[in-house]
Amino acid sequence: MPNRSTARHVAGRVVRRQFFAMPVAASLAIMSLAIMSLVACGAPAAAPPVAAPRPVPEPVPVVVPVVVRASLPASVPERRYEVRSSARIERDSAGRKDEQRVETSALIALTLQRAIDGALRGSGRVDSFAVRVDGAEVTVPTRPATSAAPIAKTPATVLFDARLDATSLRVVTRPPLPNECDRPEVGATSLVREMMIRIPREIVVGDRWRDSTLSFVCRAAIPISVRSQHEYVAARIDGAGEQQTVVVTRLTTSLLEGRLQNSWRALEVTGTGFGNDEARVDVTTGALLQLEGSATMSLRLTDRSRPSAPRAEQVVQRATLRVTQRR
Repeated sequence: MPNRSTARHVAGRVVRRQFFAMPVAASLAIMSLAIMSLVACGAPAAAPPVAAPRPVPEPVPVVVPVVVRASLPASVPERRYEVRSSARIERDSAGRKDEQRVETSALIALTLQRAIDGALRGSGRVDSFAVRVDGAEVTVPTRPATSAAPIAKTPATVLFDARLDATSLRVVTRPPLPNECDRPEVGATSLVREMMIRIPREIVVGDRWRDSTLSFVCRAAIPISVRSQHEYVAARIDGAGEQQTVVVTRLTTSLLEGRLQNSWRALEVTGTGFGNDEARVDVTTGALLQLEGSATMSLRLTDRSRPSAPRAEQVVQRATLRVTQRR
């Protein structure tokens, strides 16, 4: 390695210093070794932070709704039914209250034709119509179609035609009566009205539909119009194959209005009603299997025969109904 010398005078003498020249590359190498030595002797380098894995969301299952549907036939062959109705009637007239229990029963044979929207046309007969008031049977002198005279204490047979659509409900005797007011035949056919329920031929569980019907009754010689709003729901379909049944619920609200006006008497009737029913229908035959329901009706009868002193009577009727197909 080459060297060089320099001289200087210190205190009267010459001092000579030698310097050794080091190549630049060697200097850099030594410096690098020194730095590496410092790093090696110091604290270990911190590892880079590792991010926590993000949770992978589970895929949301796709629920495909199962459409449960049924098709009802257009023609419903004759079926026989046992119908029972029980009503508790409470009267309040000028503070005087009384209560009656009225039970009605009959055997009904019914044949139907069902349109695509559920409208019904039918015919049939009512047998063994009976009325009991507070446990005592009431004679029903109905005139059967085969007899010219009333037959008391004999099971009555009343032939009828029935029709139900989205606007009206009508059940009439065959042949028609010249006057339907307070006739026992009309009492018998009133049970048929309760059995008429409009169910479309093509139905899916969850379907909802409604209609508004107008019908007429006559009580205590007062003609009364009954306007009813019906709301239906296809609640479910039970069973499988030929054992399927459609379950339909029906809610009914009604308004009643009637008036009798002549030269010596003036009567008015107003009222409201609410009912709910559940019907089971055989999918294979289209026939009603069972119907159960309850209803409450409030009536106000006002006698205005004496305008200076009108009298009012409040009547509340709570009724239950059960219809069962007979085998």
